[in-house]
This record gives sequence, structure tokens and C-alpha cells, in this order.
Amino acid sequence: MDYLPLGLLIRRLRKLNGISQDKLAEGIMDRGNLARVERGQQNISKDKMDLLLNRLGTDSKRFFPYVLSDEEFENYELRSKLENYLVRRRLKDATKLIREMEAIPDFKQGLSKQFLLKSKAALSDLKGLNINRRYKYLVEAIKITVPKFKETMVHTYLLAGDDIEIIGMMAGIHTDKGEHRKANDLLQKLALNIKNHYMDEYEKARSLTFVLFNLSCVLDTQKRYEEMLAVCDEAIAVSEENQIYGLLPQLKFNKARCLFYLDRKDEVKELLLQAYYGSLALGHAGRSSFMSKFASEELQIEIEA
Repeated sequence: MDYLPLGLLIRRLRKLNGISQDKLAEGIMDRGNLARVERGQQNISKDKMDLLLNRLGTDSKRFFPYVLSDEEFENYELRSKLENYLVRRRLKDATKLIREMEAIPDFKQGLSKQFLLKSKAALSDLKGLNINRRYKYLVEAIKITVPKFKETMVHTYLLAGDDIEIIGMMAGIHTDKGEHRKANDLLQKLALNIKNHYMDEYEKARSLTFVLFNLSCVLDTQKRYEEMLAVCDEAIAVSEENQIYGLLPQLKFNKARCLFYLDRKDEVKELLLQAYYGSLALGHAGRSSFMSKFASEELQIEIEA
């Protein structure tokens, strides 16, 4: 089988970004293996391909078909099932499935282990378990792909989507512990990383929107509403320009609250309506209900038609 086209693509994207083979391969494979992939002399598993391309600012799921082996397909099915349990807060089912996955050899190492550690951190959060345990899971997870990870150096690393999500979860833990400055600094560095390192504009926008939303929430806890407003405006602009709507209602809700607390109330109700109906359109009825209740009880604004 000829693997040259994919290898050439990785090489060209790497060269275009001015990234060394050592830096791209770190935490994924040996530099020599990457060199052979780039020359078309070696195949690569799907998860490693996804991570390499994601680090280079390209989402393989959007552009490249890939034939999965039976084992890969089964593992991705398990991942999807676990994600579904966590989203739906089926905590007992998620706990049981994690135990089953921990017994599978593929989930004892590499990127599959990273996914499982991130999921264990998310489950611990939903269960309200020890916050230090959650952080330990996340540190172990990020060090699989960024072995020399330090929070103070986040702006310098070559990160993929899962790395960004893990670091965002770390910032959330700092917030939960009342370490607002740490959370703020971490998210600021993460936003800088994305702006400087991502190539594909859609992927840059998607990741940046996620980080800026989390940053707005951290600033909210500190009542830093002027800064929060600027962050919301930037995130809303990025979301609308790139047609990334998942967090847009929440961003508009956060902006509306900023304007209310800053006593700039002319735009507040219209933004709340956009947030409310936007959440309904995305199928987030619970979130819409929360927005309506909060607006009524805290802001004395009725937003339901």
C-alpha cells in the first residue's frame, strides 16, 4: 500500500508551520518513525494520524476518509458510548464502562489512555469527587502528549484539540479552588498559543471560541466585567465569522449579563432573547430554562415569548 500522499501532506504542513520533526513527534512517536511516515515508508494508526494533523491545524475527520481496523472501530465505539454517558450524566453507566475499558490493553497506553484519563476527570467532576484527584488525572493525561508540560509554558507548546480541552479543564479546577489568577493566566496563555500556532482557520476559531468562553466565565467569578465584555465580544465575532454556533448562545448570555452589571442595559434583553432561542435551536432546553430563570430572578427581565 502507498502511504506517500498522507506523509507528504504531514511534511508540507509541518514545513509550512516551521515545525521540526522532533517537536511534532513529541509525545506521539519517535522522530525516526515520523520521518518514515513522511517518506511514505510507514503506515500510521488513526489516532496518531488525527493527533499529528490536529497539531498542524487540520481536522482529519473533516477532510480525510480512513479505513478502521476491527479493533480501532470497537475502541472508537467505546469512546463514543462513554462520551454519550457523560453528556447525559449517566454516571453509573459511565463508571462501569470506564472499568471495562481500563481492562482493554489499548486503553493502557498512548492516546487511548489519555482519552480515558480525561474521561475519568470529567466523571470525577460530575460526581463531585476529590478535586486534587481530578487534577492528577489531567496532569497524567496531558503528559502523554506533552511530556515536559508546565502550566507556565502553555503558550509555547504544539497542542492538539484534546490537549486544549484538558488544559481548559485544568483552568476550571483552579477556578473551583478559588485560584482565579492561575485560571486566568492559564487560559490567556492557551488563547495566545492557539492564535500563534494554529493554521486552519476553522480549527483555530473552534478552539479559540472554547478557550475564550472559559476565560469569560473565570472573569465573571472575579466580577471583572469590562474585561469579560471584551472577551465575549472577541469570541462572538470569531464564532459568527466562522459559523461556529455551539457556544454562541452562552457567549451572548454572558455578554448580556456584563452589560447589565455595567449598567448598559439597552442591548440586554435582545441579547438574552438571542441566547435563549439560540439554545433552544441547538436542542439545549435545560440551558434555555436556566437562562430564562436567571434573567427573571436575577435581572428582573422576562425573556420567554
